[in-house]
Amino acid sequence: MKKNLSLIIVLIAIAAIIIIIVTVGNKKPKVASAMDTFTQCLTDNGSTFYGAFWCPHCQNQKALFGDSVKLLTYKECSQANRKQNSMCTDAQIETYPTWTFSEGITITQDTAPIICAKAPGIPEENPICNEQTRSQYGSTWFFNGARIMSVEEPTIEGSTWKFPSSAQMRGEASLEDLGKQSNCPLPIIENAPVDSSSPQETTTAEAQ
Repeated sequence: MKKNLSLIIVLIAIAAIIIIIVTVGNKKPKVASAMDTFTQCLTDNGSTFYGAFWCPHCQNQKALFGDSVKLLTYKECSQANRKQNSMCTDAQIETYPTWTFSEGITITQDTAPIICAKAPGIPEENPICNEQTRSQYGSTWFFNGARIMSVEEPTIEGSTWKFPSSAQMRGEASLEDLGKQSNCPLPIIENAPVDSSSPQETTTAEAQ
């Protein structure tokens, strides 16, 4: 009886060891490891993401980072009643998501951007300039796939526009754009979606 019990215990132990070996051996490498490095680089280099818990475009933005989203420097702009808090009002946040970068924003584009003057605007502006797209704080520049709001004028060198650190990139940003503005190498992720459309965003007025 004792021999049979000992044999059963040995067999159980062997089975447990085999299961552990098979599980560890078949475990897929975490994609998050590459994304962790990228996301931490964004944080270390001074990138800040402003958003609101109820904003669908903010959820889309967070989804790009997967589990690594916890490493972002994220500022919640909304109170429980969906009113904007004073921190984000003081930071002149008007749309979600909004990104800022410690080294400012640099955009290179062969064609000139569309520029919308500070609200209330000026006569005969481009139709893209309206109550939802213009800012009460500064001018707005529409580049291909990026919208920049800045109180200060950028410096222009050839086909490159350089905005100060106070400038904001508004709307959902691609990982490529975030990497460029933060000097962070893109994570290598197979079959990663590429979105070259105009930035999507939610205005603070939509919380009302």
